[in-house]
This record gives sequence, structure tokens and C-alpha cells, in this order.
Amino acid sequence: MKQKLEIKDLSPYFPYGIKATLSSIGRLNLDSEYPNEHANKIGVVDEWFVNDNEIGGVLRVGQNYSFDFQEIDEIDIHLRPLAWIQNEITHEGHSFIPSLTLKLSYPGEMIGLNPATWSYRVIQKLLEWHFDVFGLISKDMAVSY
Repeated sequence: MKQKLEIKDLSPYFPYGIKATLSSIGRLNLDSEYPNEHANKIGVVDEWFVNDNEIGGVLRVGQNYSFDFQEIDEIDIHLRPLAWIQNEITHEGHSFIPSLTLKLSYPGEMIGLNPATWSYRVIQKLLEWHFDVFGLISKDMAVSY
């Protein structure tokens, strides 16, 4: 059974925007009179609210499209698996290898696949780059992109 995302799972990513798509539930909740070709595209959730223990917000896709959601089940959160820390990624138009960038930026710090060895600033960078530092993908609470 899929675990439900809570605010504590998402809040560390808030300062960086959270990449997401509408889930099958979110697409089902769209007004069928107004089909939208942007409903399947990845966007960024940059507005959040909690109402009656439900997490909702606004998913923005590009400059002109946004989708309001009332429950967290209406979106799928997209994160990078930690295994990709040693692969080249592209973030905000820049391509780099995260583990190498971290080693150069923070010499002497442990950079590996074990989160228990990371400093706060390393974790902050991984959150900024949308890495799954809390194992949400393995808990079926997020999807990889």
C-alpha cells in the first residue's frame, strides 16, 4: 500500500520548488469540458497549503498554465534517485556530476551514498538538486525523473 506524503516529507524541498506532474487522480479531477495538453507535463509546485489535514497547492507548468490541487494524491512528486549522485545530471540548464561537484565545493567532506555521513550543507545541495535523500521513491511516495 502506498504511504501518504506528509508535510514533514515535503517541507525540506519547499525552498527549491518541487517537481511534479498531475497523478491519475489529478487528471481525473480536471474539468472534462476543458482538456489541457499540459496535464501530463512536469511542472513545479511552489505554493502549498494545509486544509483539514490535507496538503494542497498549485502546480505550475511553464509560464501560462497552473493546476490547483486540493489533496496530495492529485500529484506525483518527481525526485532523482540517490544512485544518480555519480551520474551526470542537468539542473537549471547546467550539466554536472553531483558527487564531483560536491567534492570540489566541500573538500574533506564525506560524499557517498550513505546519508548518515553527509553534512548539513551537502544535504541542502542534494535537496536543491531534487535528490531523494529520504527514500521517498522506495516507499512509493515519489517517482524518479
